[in-house]
Amino acid sequence: MFLKNNKIMKELFVQLTLANKLKEKGFKKSCFGFYPNDENPCIQLCSIDHKFGWWDDYISAPLYQQVIDWLREKHNLYIIEQLDMTCDPKYCYEIYRYEDFGNWTLVSKRPDMFLYLNPIENLNAAIMEALTLI
Repeated sequence: MFLKNNKIMKELFVQLTLANKLKEKGFKKSCFGFYPNDENPCIQLCSIDHKFGWWDDYISAPLYQQVIDWLREKHNLYIIEQLDMTCDPKYCYEIYRYEDFGNWTLVSKRPDMFLYLNPIENLNAAIMEALTLI
């Protein structure tokens, strides 16, 4: 089954540009789907397990939650999404690193004036920023 530019693809799976960046940074968790190639931004639904090696030519299409968990578990980076409720909802983020008991370090923050109108756009930007910290 292929998913191409539909709501499930946009809200559950990371976009192709992020998937490529994740591959560059060593993301190799089992995924429910993959991008067959760079030219065709659709997702083939199929379980991918990188421990067998033959999937390495494909680009994994992880769920957003898988990426957030990987950043936390592997790189000790925590994305905190925030909401500005002054009028229409607007989103921003902060990224923290946890060093030891009670010691959190703010490693990246979007300026308050740089807000996203869409929570997925905000999450994409936060993940892309976190990947630059690796």
